[in-house]
Amino acid sequence: MRFIITLLAFLTFFTFSYGQQSDIAHFIPQPLELNPAFAGSFFDYKANGYISGYTVGRTAISPKRMKFSSDIALKKLNSGLGLNYSAKSMDELKFKKLGLSYSYHIDLNKLNLKIGIGIQYINDKTKIISSWLSPENYSNGQNVYLNRLAMSGGVLLHDQNGYISISYIDQYIYADSDDVKPFGRGGFNIVSGYHFLKGGKFSFCPSAYYYINPYNDMTMQLNLKAMIVNMVWVSATICTEGYYELGAGVDFKNMSIGFREIRPKSSDQYVSWSKLEIFAGLYFDRKE
Repeated sequence: MRFIITLLAFLTFFTFSYGQQSDIAHFIPQPLELNPAFAGSFFDYKANGYISGYTVGRTAISPKRMKFSSDIALKKLNSGLGLNYSAKSMDELKFKKLGLSYSYHIDLNKLNLKIGIGIQYINDKTKIISSWLSPENYSNGQNVYLNRLAMSGGVLLHDQNGYISISYIDQYIYADSDDVKPFGRGGFNIVSGYHFLKGGKFSFCPSAYYYINPYNDMTMQLNLKAMIVNMVWVSATICTEGYYELGAGVDFKNMSIGFREIRPKSSDQYVSWSKLEIFAGLYFDRKE
């Protein structure tokens, strides 16, 4: 509990982060990773930060991930711009990703249509260890770097209560290794949700997520979320990959903070793991 409180305080006071478009933030802590059309879509400006880590079974493997992003609405140009960065480390594996997003906004009377495109720079670093190296010579392994460029595109259709996002993300267009083919490596996803009784003392916000990765493996998630006085939320998510999530958070004024824990359905000690995600937010709209 002390660890959680420390991280929450750190994010609150030192991180500008994507706040809570309440319908999606708990489900998609970093929307720009999912669809560049989210850039400038819900607020005039927002920035966000996110941190997570988990432990796998009884091993020493403990991957950690952090993400930061911000986006701004360019109303006079009917557009939005976004910038996101993520990093993951696990033993000798280091992963970094920097992305730039642009969206064009079209007003369809009661609906809003956003069309987005993004480009990402991806860098992987790992250490190749020869089989004859002893543990004490582990540091003598060879560092290997892999650089890639990828494109993403998508559409977002929403009103004040609901949304549907459709996108094709991380399509490689360049890689500095012959082992990574430049095309045919993207992922396709759909996410949708609706906020029932929004603004009331108690409301309900179900959402669903569907993803096909480059290897044609499918992932589906269903999230059930309840909000109290449009400020406090609790949520539960089930996933076809064999895990579930429990989360909670608070929205107040133009700030928000939340966390969720992810656990597998299986109780097998050899596959047991848990993951903690913490995110916070700051957002605002300019006064005309």
